[in-house]
Amino acid sequence: MVSLFNPTTNGQENQMKLDYTHMAVILDRTGSMESIRDDTIGGFNAFLNEQKQQPGKASLTLVQFDSQDPYEVIHQVKTIKEVPKAHQGNVCAKGYHSPARCNRSRYKRSGEVCSGHE
Repeated sequence: MVSLFNPTTNGQENQMKLDYTHMAVILDRTGSMESIRDDTIGGFNAFLNEQKQQPGKASLTLVQFDSQDPYEVIHQVKTIKEVPKAHQGNVCAKGYHSPARCNRSRYKRSGEVCSGHE
């Protein structure tokens, strides 16, 4: 886990790290997003690439949500340089693609069906 604060020293209050940024991205994966899925993925990847070029330290939390399964945490406080690009296999609109196209390791490992394939 990445700490957002410098450690307490000499009884002083915790202070925010000045060279650290944490970003939280929340993506809508409801079926109505299917028509703009590629634009969303492209926009996220452009944002991610831009952030990877910035000085200082950064982390990202990526969450997808829909109306049937409240949310799914894809990346939680992951160092920005370790966050992979989004693609159709790891960011999906619910109900619009087959389980064979979903390569989320969590589902492949467990044999479950991705919630986007109900």
